[in-house]
Amino acid sequence: MRKFVILYIALCLVIIIGFAELICRFIQPPGSFTTLSYDPDVGWRYRANINLKIGDSRFITNSCGFRGRNYSKNKPDDTERIVFLGDSYAAGIGFEPYPALLEKNLNSLINSGWKYEVINASVSAWATDQQYIYLREEGISYHPDIVILNTVPNDIKENYTRGMVGLEGGKLIERGIPSISLPKNLFWYLSGHSYIFQMFQNICGTRYGYFDGLNLHPWWKGGLTYTDLFKPKLTENGREAFQLYEILLKKIRDLCSENGAQLLLLITPAKVELSNGSEEIKNPDGTIVFSGGWDNIPPGQVSNIIASLAEELGIKYINMYNLMTATPSQQKYFLSQDFHFNRKGHEFIARQISAYLNKNRDYQE
Repeated sequence: MRKFVILYIALCLVIIIGFAELICRFIQPPGSFTTLSYDPDVGWRYRANINLKIGDSRFITNSCGFRGRNYSKNKPDDTERIVFLGDSYAAGIGFEPYPALLEKNLNSLINSGWKYEVINASVSAWATDQQYIYLREEGISYHPDIVILNTVPNDIKENYTRGMVGLEGGKLIERGIPSISLPKNLFWYLSGHSYIFQMFQNICGTRYGYFDGLNLHPWWKGGLTYTDLFKPKLTENGREAFQLYEILLKKIRDLCSENGAQLLLLITPAKVELSNGSEEIKNPDGTIVFSGGWDNIPPGQVSNIIASLAEELGIKYINMYNLMTATPSQQKYFLSQDFHFNRKGHEFIARQISAYLNKNRDYQE
């Protein structure tokens, strides 16, 4: 009798929760689902087959968890294929991102004789370490003719402090991604599929389905803040962070060369590097990580260091800092209350990459 009562209560709870879930799905509270899924190789990527309305654009992902349509591993004839590696800047949540606009621009060229495919392998908060691992383990199998690596200043800090990769004796070491238990795997799944779970998660303050919810603390290096990157004189840790980035850049360059792909580095500046720029970076709990403006930041500090490294390594690059500062009112390319690009910014960057590739025909031969 007691077992029957327990089973009856359990069944009632399942029915109640299921009914509540259906009601929530009908109401569709905004922002309830997370967009990320756990990945044992790179930590996280977007959930597969998302179709959401965010901002003035639909946020659609393919079966691999990237924005855009699915692509075959076999590259079609007469097709120039580009794999685009980036983070939230290139993923462009809320807008049609510049990799997608680049594909449209290239395919609109008259008498080019080629069809173009741009695979946008960009995920929020990915840095150069994850981009390298993804390219090596998966991206290169798409046989790209060109790999565009999009570097933004926060990549330098994240490579260094997250500790998924590091340097020992001047050589790159990979510590990998921490494995998670079966219950945590389930919680990650529920964060992207259950309104009820998200309600409880908001109450409990857990972070399943968010990249900062992975416990990277055993490898957390620390010793470098985002602010440090923009100081007139780099700290010792800042110099070490750029050294780590340089090693990763070499690895990506060599990987491309070994597989017949040409590497193009796209350097996009932080908002604070531009005239009258300011941005505020916050932790999930709302505490401010960085708050700065033009008065205490050398112009193009990080962008120009990255450009110098590219020149030393023989890597071709587009320095968007130089292109943006050549136009009036550079801040028009950014969201007013955010450090990401707005629609004009995405369109501007896509035009600049398209113009560069069209001018430099060696990328299309």
